[in-house]
Amino acid sequence: MLPENSNLNKKQPVFNKRIVGFFIRLFILLSIWFVCYNVILKPSRIIDKPLTNFLTSSVTKGINILSPNTSTLSWEEDPVRNCSYLTQNGQSIFEIFDVCNGIDLMFIYAGIIFLLPYSLKRKIAYSIGGIVAITIFNIIRISSLYFIYVRC
Repeated sequence: MLPENSNLNKKQPVFNKRIVGFFIRLFILLSIWFVCYNVILKPSRIIDKPLTNFLTSSVTKGINILSPNTSTLSWEEDPVRNCSYLTQNGQSIFEIFDVCNGIDLMFIYAGIIFLLPYSLKRKIAYSIGGIVAITIFNIIRISSLYFIYVRC
């Protein structure tokens, strides 16, 4: 039997100020990002246009390497819509829109890394490495979607 004044009998919630502070700072950072992105960056396509074009170019090169038996793919930027598209024999066959470029995921990842209590050098190294990994996996994801789209 436990003594009456034992700590096991008390039902108190665990409250850690550092964890709560981290999530408050993360919420503020993400709120600022989404407002700035949707008001300034998204309409002007300052980040989206080069990133979408890079992804489209990389996907095109990857597909041409993986499928050498088919006719060669190329890509073009759409002058009206916020996308680029893969072309084959002069026809658009697959579109890659700005929403597919993963910029939000990259910012969320980098934001979480920079809020952690580590040295700046470590934060920069992990942010760059993570953004490169996100970009590579995004290229693989879009290429896989292309192969699914073409095969079905």
